[in-house]
Amino acid sequence: MFLMVFVTIQCAYGQENGFICKNLMPHEDKNGNWGYVDSVGRERISHIYAQCSSFYGGVARVKNREGKIALIDMFGNHKTLFKYDQLYIGESSFLPVLIRKKGEQTGGMKDCWGYLNRKGEEVVPCLYKYVPVDASILEGDLLLCQKFDGRWGAYDTLGGVLFPFEYDFITDVSGGFYWISKNDTSFVRTKECSWNFSVSQYAEVGPFDKGCSVVYKIEDWENCKLKFGVIDTTGKEIYPCIYDEEISVMNLLGRDWMSFPVSCTREHEDDIITDDKEK
Repeated sequence: MFLMVFVTIQCAYGQENGFICKNLMPHEDKNGNWGYVDSVGRERISHIYAQCSSFYGGVARVKNREGKIALIDMFGNHKTLFKYDQLYIGESSFLPVLIRKKGEQTGGMKDCWGYLNRKGEEVVPCLYKYVPVDASILEGDLLLCQKFDGRWGAYDTLGGVLFPFEYDFITDVSGGFYWISKNDTSFVRTKECSWNFSVSQYAEVGPFDKGCSVVYKIEDWENCKLKFGVIDTTGKEIYPCIYDEEISVMNLLGRDWMSFPVSCTREHEDDIITDDKEK
């Protein structure tokens, strides 16, 4: 009786598969196969996978013996085929995915990135050199991509091109603002272009929070000597770039967090980031 009550409390009723437990956990059986069990150790999704990740937002990543990855839901239903070589699950509603394809000219393999939604639909096809996989820059409603020719653009969440692929880089700086560079000029705009102002005078623009952003100028490139300041959402300097340390500006704003990692370059890392919950 106690076990029945406990299981009922821990589980929610599914539409097709009967009871489905909210707290599904990856589990390896004695044969080295992976599946999912509930909080009392009962198998809920069959042990048929080579690897599997924890569930995040109702979906998980599973890998077959051929090394290909698919997306499943908590009922064990496959939302995609086993076709991906990498699939990143984070806080965003959209999941960066990678397919390794044979190059048309060289014959070698190249990594091609795109995006899935949590239904398993490929909103952005896997055609791109790079997409952001850091959760902190996937909170907006633009899906940023870089082509193999180095140009950046962006899709909306329905798969339509919103920013054409003509920019040197595009970065989500929070609050609905995007930092964009083209031909040695840079500016901040919203996706609707309701705000659009130049920030070419700054080396970097930090995330907008409570109506302002920490920025810096590089006073001495060789020694990476920086001067920090603050702008508002119109580009007006609230505090000029005269401060030697970012923390000094943050203290003026009454904050105790650092807004962005400081660098004298704009190079991004092209590393493939994996879900640290993978088993």
